[in-house]
Amino acid sequence: MRLQSYIKEAVSKGYTFQLCTPAIKKLGKVRKNTTHERCFINKPDHGFWTSTLKGKNQSEWTEWARAERFGDISSGTVLKIQPGVSMYIIDNKSHYEKLLERFPYEDIYLDFVEISKVYDALYVTRNGVSKNHMKLYAWDVESTVWFNTDKLKIVGTVNPRER
Repeated sequence: MRLQSYIKEAVSKGYTFQLCTPAIKKLGKVRKNTTHERCFINKPDHGFWTSTLKGKNQSEWTEWARAERFGDISSGTVLKIQPGVSMYIIDNKSHYEKLLERFPYEDIYLDFVEISKVYDALYVTRNGVSKNHMKLYAWDVESTVWFNTDKLKIVGTVNPRER
């Protein structure tokens, strides 16, 4: 499936995402001056992280965090993607390689500084994580890093402890 059709499908279905930290009441601005501090694990050092809502109150991230004993996750915020979002989606090796070709940092890492200037978000699917595991080290599960939170709307809160 082409990247544009992923985005079109996401917006048309109004996909929601769950933020897996204490529930929030307001979306803050993401620092636009993302740096290369963490580039050597190929993950941006700034951004607003979400994972796709599964069912009523879970996400792949909450499931991973529970399995890894990553702390107490007692609340989350459900967000809806607004129309007009500019999102790059990595769903296979080719998607990653095209992004790396366009935004290289030291030839082997993604340049998240430049990516954040073009895209509102970068979404890595479960398949994208699996197919690029060594290249996207530390992307343990399907997730989205948002560089622009203006394209998100808070629609509710959930308790990930409830299954």
